[in-house]
Amino acid sequence: MNQEDIKKLKIKVLFIFFIVIFTVAGLRTIDDISIHDDMLEQKQELLAKQVDFLYRDELNKVQDAFLARGGYLAKDKRVHNFIKNRDRDSLYKLAKGRYDTLKSTFPTFTNLHFHLPNNKSFLRVHKKEKYGDNLKDIRPMVTKAIKTKSLVYGFEHGLHDNGRLTYRVAIPILDQNEFLGVVEFGIDFSYINKKIEEHITSMYHSNFHITEMIDKNIINLKEDSYFSEKFKNYKYKDENSKFNNIIKHLISQNYKEHIHYKDSVYYIAWDRIFLKDGFGNNIGTLCYIFDISKDDQLMVSSVKSSIIKPIIVLIIMLFFVNWLFDYFSKQLLELSKQIRKILDTQDSMILLTNGKKIVECNSVLLEFFGFKTLKEFTAKHDCVCDYFIKGDGLLQKEMNGQNWAEYILDNPGQIHKVRMEDCNNSEHIFAISANVYSNKNENSDQHEVITITDITNLESLNKQLAQHSKQASLGEMIGNIAHQWRQPLSSITTAASGMQLEKEYGMLSDEVFNSGTELIIKNSEYLSQTIDDFRDFVKNDKKKTNFNICEVIDQSLMILKPIFNANNIVIVNGECNMIKINTYKNELLQVLINIFNNSKDALKNADINKRIIFIEIDTDNINELVRITIKDTANGIPDEILSKIFDPYFTTKHKSQGTGLGLYMSHQIIYDSMDGVLKASNVEFEYNTKKYSGAMFTIELPL
Repeated sequence: MNQEDIKKLKIKVLFIFFIVIFTVAGLRTIDDISIHDDMLEQKQELLAKQVDFLYRDELNKVQDAFLARGGYLAKDKRVHNFIKNRDRDSLYKLAKGRYDTLKSTFPTFTNLHFHLPNNKSFLRVHKKEKYGDNLKDIRPMVTKAIKTKSLVYGFEHGLHDNGRLTYRVAIPILDQNEFLGVVEFGIDFSYINKKIEEHITSMYHSNFHITEMIDKNIINLKEDSYFSEKFKNYKYKDENSKFNNIIKHLISQNYKEHIHYKDSVYYIAWDRIFLKDGFGNNIGTLCYIFDISKDDQLMVSSVKSSIIKPIIVLIIMLFFVNWLFDYFSKQLLELSKQIRKILDTQDSMILLTNGKKIVECNSVLLEFFGFKTLKEFTAKHDCVCDYFIKGDGLLQKEMNGQNWAEYILDNPGQIHKVRMEDCNNSEHIFAISANVYSNKNENSDQHEVITITDITNLESLNKQLAQHSKQASLGEMIGNIAHQWRQPLSSITTAASGMQLEKEYGMLSDEVFNSGTELIIKNSEYLSQTIDDFRDFVKNDKKKTNFNICEVIDQSLMILKPIFNANNIVIVNGECNMIKINTYKNELLQVLINIFNNSKDALKNADINKRIIFIEIDTDNINELVRITIKDTANGIPDEILSKIFDPYFTTKHKSQGTGLGLYMSHQIIYDSMDGVLKASNVEFEYNTKKYSGAMFTIELPL
């Protein structure tokens, strides 16, 4: 920012302050109204949470009481005998005391009912004289409990429950494995409504009323039901005339949440708390009305007092800002010059963007692309991404539905690379990173600082290291081929020479011939498959494919099987489902072989009876990744070197045994080529009642 820009900015700011003087009173009023609305909304949200909490708390109390007493009855041997002997009188005497206790605790407790496995009523404790009727079609929850022989609970509007909505709990009665029936408890929902009303009214000292509304399409809802008033898709009953009048007024106001009715203001909520039946279906909702007249009056008073004060304050600030701006503009100009010098001395390209356009950049960026000023650059380009060259593993303008800057910010743990041409048409590879800075005020603009570092020479070095790592593994792989082929070649030779001998003596039968040729074909196919496995490992196939991750693990284990067998190493491979990913199959195979070889070398020094490698695969659907875990029983990696094992050329082996590149290249492949994570740690675990400790390598790849 130069001196001319600062002068223009000063004129603009002073002009804005003059405008603010005449508008701030109105804006303050609007702000107060907005604050009040926010506070009222927060209060309403808090009210909804409190109502929901009270509803669930009271419901849990009822359910716990029913389960406690019902569970006792369901397990009582006397109850079992009374049902088996069809002794209703004795069962009534036993259950009546519990019924009376529940009735005294919950005044709207309606029924304690025993049902037989054929859906017939055995005993209504609340109506002893009525029994023997089949309730299959009018007690769906009881029918479900009988059918599934399991606990069922929820709301139900029974055939004869015209004036109430009932919460029922149906508990199966089992005598060991013999199903004897179901004991059912029921309570009128008005009890819970009353409890909620009492709590909310005492808490806010304001009028509050709540009632249940039932879906008008539920099966047992009769036309002559007390639930006759209609509200959207619901029917409701309420003897409170004021409630009915407010609801009718709400309907006339097109279902607004806030309505004015007879000099009062009410907040009305519905479809926030749903009532579920025993099948998990919503059969109704809670509707409540809350008097917010006091909040409305408070807003009016607040608005009246907030008009004059801002005007006085702003007039005083106008003169103060004029002086302050002159002073700090000089300081800002000097600071801007110092920042420019610092940016221009950096080796990396640095640019500042507000998310829409480039705000500032250093001279390194302009020189690289052949521009003299930022204005000249932005006249042709809105974004440095215009120079990105497409390629596998490279950052593009759009990544997974996001622009490149958002993608970098959301994936800070990855190394992001781009390829670009300079003004002389020479290609360079860069590491690119982004950071966000903004004021603590959430409404302030957010800026991104982009740093672009030339890593062309480092990238060439990494390719050489990768080739060196792979070549170092080939000698051991050739030994593996010898181990793999020795047994099948011996089988082929034995079968062929045996058939030849029997042929010479005229003893070769069809059965022996067929058996010998089948053995030769089987072993030949095995040798062919072995060749394919080793070919996959040694070829440089840099192409993404869709493949089953379990097949790659099996392939790596097949390659290393002779080495594992020779060292008495046992593989415990966990359950592996059909998990497909799209990435570089050959490179993942190389990583797995490196890790398995690392565990193999560590296990050579372990107890011969405790040489085990465990493999587990699972998916994390929330983060959309697959996780491969490989752990051994070699007592782990020393803490002092655990953080160094992925460094290049770091090894604890003799130079004749290791190069220190295997784990380093594995780390590079997972992070750079596959956008994944590779980490190592020490763990203690138990297997088959025995305790082990060892190293654990974890590979995480995007699905």
